[in-house]
Amino acid sequence: MLSASPPTASSKRRAQPRQKQLQRRYRRTQFPQRSFSSFRHRARSWPCQRRIGYKAEHTVAGTNLRFLITNCDGPASEIFAFYNHRGECENRIEEFKNGFRADRLSCHRFLANAFRLFLHAAAYNLVNFFRLQLPLPWRSAQIETLRAKLFKLGARVRQTARCVRFHLATGWPFQNLFRDVAFAVNST
Repeated sequence: MLSASPPTASSKRRAQPRQKQLQRRYRRTQFPQRSFSSFRHRARSWPCQRRIGYKAEHTVAGTNLRFLITNCDGPASEIFAFYNHRGECENRIEEFKNGFRADRLSCHRFLANAFRLFLHAAAYNLVNFFRLQLPLPWRSAQIETLRAKLFKLGARVRQTARCVRFHLATGWPFQNLFRDVAFAVNST
């Protein structure tokens, strides 16, 4: 079990020595400082003691304290990493829902909605496969960004007996990137 916890006065008091230590170290080195730790605490409304993990940071922006309540064992840094990865999964679900409008299942029949959801999932997987072929800065782009810059474009389609040709606008700024990715996808 993990849950984010708003900082209470007693939690801040317990983390204050570590925070001051990081602040002094930051002033001395001018490099961002981060530390993870945990302590046991029992609030009046809790039936037993619980483990409170915290992340203390000091950067140019100032002090940053994050707390979470957990019953997991292990170093506090690993628990925070696990918690952050869990949040990343939720980001992917939100991207699927909002970027592909996967929550728009307005048909009256179950099978029709199931098929629409299947099509949304297929489109999501195709875009993720395409995204893996992109250069590193583009791999973390949101679906809306990819759609606006790489997928929504004007083209003239010419079909002959042997092939279908897409003629893209010569002024399109991402033409080289799209061509490189298309060749990479085509060769796999």
